[in-house]
Amino acid sequence: MMRILRLTIVTILLAACTQPTLSPTITVKPPTPTATPTTISVTGTPEPFTTTTPVIVIEDPNPSFTSTPKPPQFSLPKEKVAILRPAAGSNVTSPFRVNGYAGPSWNNRVELRLIGEDGREISRKIAYLLSLPGNAGPFTIEMDFETDLVAESARLEVSIFNKDDTQLDHVSSVDLILLSIGAPRSHWTIHGPEQIHILSPKEYERIEGGFVSVSGVGWTKSETPLRIEVLDREGNVVGSTTAQIDAEGPDQAGTFEVQVQYQIDQSQRGRVVVYEPALDIPGMIHYASVLVNLRP
Repeated sequence: MMRILRLTIVTILLAACTQPTLSPTITVKPPTPTATPTTISVTGTPEPFTTTTPVIVIEDPNPSFTSTPKPPQFSLPKEKVAILRPAAGSNVTSPFRVNGYAGPSWNNRVELRLIGEDGREISRKIAYLLSLPGNAGPFTIEMDFETDLVAESARLEVSIFNKDDTQLDHVSSVDLILLSIGAPRSHWTIHGPEQIHILSPKEYERIEGGFVSVSGVGWTKSETPLRIEVLDREGNVVGSTTAQIDAEGPDQAGTFEVQVQYQIDQSQRGRVVVYEPALDIPGMIHYASVLVNLRP
């Protein structure tokens, strides 16, 4: 009995030791957020701008739109008399070679004149187009000169003639520096667009009533106005005026339009010419013309 009693007591003690211990339940509430004011520190010297500095764009709530005018676009033909070498500003010594492209011209003839800074004619030569008669083509010739100065400004004029009436048809020119000593520097240029292109009147158009409307496009080398003339069959001036190209300035393309009054006694073939006169060296910078049928 004692043995049984001891076993019973040991069993009761072991059962008491294995009972779980209960912990009290604790509920944790999240803290209530409290608004903390932000403090902005402003200093007298701002930080330097870098590539990482944010960009603030401020837009006008009432934007105004201004149209940007487009530059005028002109479709100009190739220059009728192109001086390819020496280009403007070249320094040349005697003799120097001239290369160009021109025409068509009467008898394929090309006339070259070298004019000094005082207006004297230094040299004159005749070249011929390397093409079939009645066609444009290249030309080349050597020009020689004499000058008493170490260096002198000059203008090279190249002219062609109309194949129908043999009158002066077109002139182009370049400004050069003539050297009596030193090394030449002769530059090439491209065959560019026509400097003065007459849109009206057209070639062989009939003009009558004592007035002719002349219009065209192009540019000038200076602010000097263009000269517009009406010539009779002998080349005499029977009407003239001036016109300013509507452009932003020299070397800027623009348009021109003007009415020219002329006076003749009988119907005949004539010519309308437009040219830019030279200022520093006497002569013409550029000359364009069209053949017309004049009526009183």
